[in-house]
Parts: sequence; C-alpha cells; structure tokens
Amino acid sequence: MWKEIRAHPGYHVNKAGHVARKLRSKTRTNEYKLLSPFYSKKGGGGSVTMYNKNTGKRSYRKLAQLVLETFGKQRPSKTYWAVHVNKNVKDDSYANLEWREQGEIRVVSE
Repeated sequence: MWKEIRAHPGYHVNKAGHVARKLRSKTRTNEYKLLSPFYSKKGGGGSVTMYNKNTGKRSYRKLAQLVLETFGKQRPSKTYWAVHVNKNVKDDSYANLEWREQGEIRVVSE
C-alpha cells in the first residue's frame, strides 16, 4: 500500500521502505519512478533526495524517518531517532523500525 508523504506532495512511500515520485508528464499521469536510496559510509541508514516543486529546493530525508512518519508513528520529540530493530540499515520496512531516545540507542547497540 502506497501513501503520499504529507510534507512532500508527489512522493509516495510504502511499508516495505520504498519511495517513488510521480512523473511530471501530461501523457503519463499515473506513472511513478522508484527512488534509489544512498547510504553514507558512516552508516545510519539510507537517505533519498526529494524536490519541492513550489520552491525548487531539494531536501535529503532519512528513509527510516519517512516510513515511520507516513504510517502513523510521529516522532515523540527531537531527542528520538528512527532505529532499525534487526540492525540491518538497508531494511527500511515498517515492521523493522521504531523510535528510540538517543541515550537508549547507545545502550542497545553495545
């Protein structure tokens, strides 16, 4: 099931952790292109680049945060981070993600 990302109109995410953008063509009105996430060398999960069609600016968003926020689990506060339960940063499925406080992340990962 695909849901539109509220903060980024034209972009959709599913529970498997894939992000797609709607193609901007008059002839292809219901076609989407999957975005490829990029991973930093430091780890921490994948990010995607999204463009705001109104301002023309691009933004980089963490894929794990997008999935959690879109499917109902809002970030409790800025001290919470999206973490991968099974520690596989390439598994951005909804079932594998949860919010944890920054102090809890260090304790769990040791």
